[in-house]
Amino acid sequence: MDNSTDTPVYAPAKFGFLGLFDTGEHDTQREAILRAAMILFASYLLISGLLLDSPRVWLPGLGKIITSPSNLVTDYLALAGPSAALINAGMMTFFSILLVILSGAGINGINVASVFTVSGFALFGKNLFNSIPISFGVFLYARLTKTPYKTYVPVALFGTCLGPLVSNIAFAFELPQWLGILASYLVGILTGFLLPLLVSTFGSFHNGFSLYNTGFTAGIYGMIAVGFIQFIGFSIEPVSLVYESTTFDPVYWVLGLLLLLFVLGFVSSFFSSEEGGKWRFRKTNPFISFKKLMMTPGLLGTDYPDIYSASLTLINMSISGGIGLAYAWFIGGNMSGPVIGGVFCVAGFAAFGKHPRNIVAILLGVYLANALSSFDQTSTSAIITGLYGTTLAPIAGYYGFIPGVAAGMAHATIVSNVSILHAGTNLYNNGFTGGLIAILFVPILEFLEHHNILPRQLIRRLLKRKDD
Repeated sequence: MDNSTDTPVYAPAKFGFLGLFDTGEHDTQREAILRAAMILFASYLLISGLLLDSPRVWLPGLGKIITSPSNLVTDYLALAGPSAALINAGMMTFFSILLVILSGAGINGINVASVFTVSGFALFGKNLFNSIPISFGVFLYARLTKTPYKTYVPVALFGTCLGPLVSNIAFAFELPQWLGILASYLVGILTGFLLPLLVSTFGSFHNGFSLYNTGFTAGIYGMIAVGFIQFIGFSIEPVSLVYESTTFDPVYWVLGLLLLLFVLGFVSSFFSSEEGGKWRFRKTNPFISFKKLMMTPGLLGTDYPDIYSASLTLINMSISGGIGLAYAWFIGGNMSGPVIGGVFCVAGFAAFGKHPRNIVAILLGVYLANALSSFDQTSTSAIITGLYGTTLAPIAGYYGFIPGVAAGMAHATIVSNVSILHAGTNLYNNGFTGGLIAILFVPILEFLEHHNILPRQLIRRLLKRKDD
């Protein structure tokens, strides 16, 4: 815990503007700032969508989103238009925030990551129809095991990555409409009910070196579910629908959102709360603690709001998301829904393990692998492999830059083949792939570290010999 002036100050709930929508007397300065950031983020999405087009455009678009099979990759910006896609993302973000608040779960790093991840994937696969039964299934599991629902809120939100499984059963199997919807909701509830059991088990496989743990679990679950679906005579058709920007250019829109997070984080870092809910100005330099944050490995479970502060977390989120945006811009590809979602995901997990130092190695590894192959660097799949591939950031943070680059390269080589296993029903395909890479890499890297032959260990020995 950082004991400098950047350490978060816990205090009662009434925080004025910075504590937008206070929820109770046990609220903290950290939660007030993060809640304000999430509500502003959701509002930014929703208002942008409402302003882009008239209801005559986005209402039918929302209908298309709800009734789409939605498997990977169904870009809602292409399917229904930017306005409907952004409204869907805004509604899903508010749904996620509401779930966190009503459950009594604290607004911490993992819940911020889950909200931002849901928001990003609501641009290409998640919607209220296919998410509600999964979240409800998790709720039933919590009730049956007499466990507070707040314990499983991250699973309830991350688990919506299997939404396409629900949507395909409802709308793609040519069943009578009532039967398709009934069957899809029963499968969705069952899926949500099983996920808490599976996530806790599969998480130990990669020792926290893949941040998208639910994605790994969902990949295995989706693979088995799709196998059963095909066995009983149904099929899930592959989809590749990607938005090509014409009237709506998302680059500056995303940049504006990241700047909003940065400003909120930077300004709030100069204030601390006192008894009675008043804010007091303080002199501080948030970037001193930012250097310390970037020295953390970022293993699964690293809660930056708890270790440092909400303000520093928002700064890290904006900068890390900015690096993701710069990567997509540098590649020169199209700013589609999956790419925007990838930037949101990088930003969200910058509250729970990612930072500039440990994501750059993965991005470079993916870029090099694609450059050395015949793969189109500017394709959406190539860009999102880099962005979502940062699930492996802990490998770079813990074992060093060169192993991180190697992990990124390995990730890029197999990610497109892995999606075949679950037929696109798991939106977190990179999470599934990242889990497999971590399972392979971590024992090897542990062996190298134990024998002092990790790249960084070899370099240190060479430099020491040179000095001698």
